[in-house]
Amino acid sequence: MSSFSLAFANAVNVGRAGFLAARHALGSVAAGAPILREGEPSASSSIHINFDPTQMFTYSNVIIDCMMPVVYITAGLSLGFSVIYALKSAFSSRF
Repeated sequence: MSSFSLAFANAVNVGRAGFLAARHALGSVAAGAPILREGEPSASSSIHINFDPTQMFTYSNVIIDCMMPVVYITAGLSLGFSVIYALKSAFSSRF
């Protein structure tokens, strides 16, 4: 066998092993904890996800209001450094 075909065979074997490991891991997760939709009878070892898309942005206004001081402080620091740099450049004698 040439070195290219040997390397290709090795890469295929590594890829196959990775695929089998991922399939085994996903299979054990799916088999271990089935995810049920709302309204289905629940099993003893299941994950029940209650997600309501209409309530998704209920608290977005609160979160935005809480994060605005961070935006103001960052913008203020940036503007302050820009003004200091402009003043320093205006009064420096080097061109």
